[in-house]
Amino acid sequence: MTFVLSTEVARNGYSEYSKFCYPDNPPSSRSSHMVDYAQVSRRGQITLPAAVRKRLGIQTGDLLILEDRENEVAIKPAVVLEFETYSDEQIALWDAEDKLDVGEKQAILKALASEK
Repeated sequence: MTFVLSTEVARNGYSEYSKFCYPDNPPSSRSSHMVDYAQVSRRGQITLPAAVRKRLGIQTGDLLILEDRENEVAIKPAVVLEFETYSDEQIALWDAEDKLDVGEKQAILKALASEK
C-alpha cells in the first residue's frame, strides 16, 4: 500500500498522516476540490492530468502561473495580453490629425446646445 502525504506532513512528522493519506480519507471527505497527483521528472517537469487540463481549459502551449503558498504550489491558467506603447511624437501626430477646424467645432457645440 502506498500513502501520499502533503509536504507539510512530510516536513513536520507523520503523527497525523491519517488525515492526509488514502484509502482511509479519500479526497471527497476532505474537500470539495479535485485532487490528483503528478510526479516530477528528472528535468523538473510535471504532466497535468487530462481531467485537470480539461476542467481548467488548459491546452498545449498555454502559460501557467505557479504561485508559492508556503507548503503548497497553486497552478493557475495565465492570460497573455498584447499591447503597444506609443511615443510622445506619435500621440502628438494623432492629436494634430484629429483636431477639429473652427467650423466643425462650432457645429458640434451648436448640436450639443440644441439637445439641452
